[in-house]
Amino acid sequence: MTSENVDWRCKQIEEMREQSDSLRGESLVFSQEADQIEARINELEREQQEEEAKDNVAKLAVLFSESQERYSDVFSTHLRSFESCTEDEFWTISGRLGSKIKYWLDGLGRCNPVKRAANNVFWDMLDMANWSMECWEQCARFAVTYQEFAHKLYQHCHEMKGIEKGDDGYSDWTDSLPLAGKSVVVGILFDDIATYKQVEAALAKHRPELKDFIQNGENYVRRTLEETLREFFVTVVKQNGGKTDEE
Repeated sequence: MTSENVDWRCKQIEEMREQSDSLRGESLVFSQEADQIEARINELEREQQEEEAKDNVAKLAVLFSESQERYSDVFSTHLRSFESCTEDEFWTISGRLGSKIKYWLDGLGRCNPVKRAANNVFWDMLDMANWSMECWEQCARFAVTYQEFAHKLYQHCHEMKGIEKGDDGYSDWTDSLPLAGKSVVVGILFDDIATYKQVEAALAKHRPELKDFIQNGENYVRRTLEETLREFFVTVVKQNGGKTDEE
């Protein structure tokens, strides 16, 4: 919409409103005419708003996309600054995450079980702590520790006997493998579980409910944990008055 169109419409609206004001109250007939003019004014204003929205929505979409990309990049850097949580804390939260994933795997309808599970686990932790930044940072340390375990498993299992997965499949497998639990993960890292068949047997024993999910899925656990934390970070910051550090 050009500035000439805007100026023309604004001028027309102004003139019609003056005409309406002068007519209103003189007589019933003039009042009815004023109502018709007022209706036309409303129509012109609506047309102007629609044209302005049409012009602005594309610009705002670009700004929104760019700001989201920038926020994602800065957030990833911020997340990497956190240290690991304790192993006891990690295995406790990881167990909750696995249970929630199993719950959503068994649920009706199509959904992303990892996303739903991450939402559930982090929401419960944050809600119990009144959405404190301290609790969010606890969630962040869990996600960082999950990434570290997945990376260790990726490095350690590369030459494991019996693995018949391409690069993508292998990466997907090790991305989900921390959900196997402490017994399986520690067993792999200390070579007590040294072959792919042994991993399958250990999963069948310790995590039968997640065996197929871990062995065959493209689950993007690390990425989903980060995405969920990024979304909840906005809520936590708002809840704490825009502060990132508790005082």
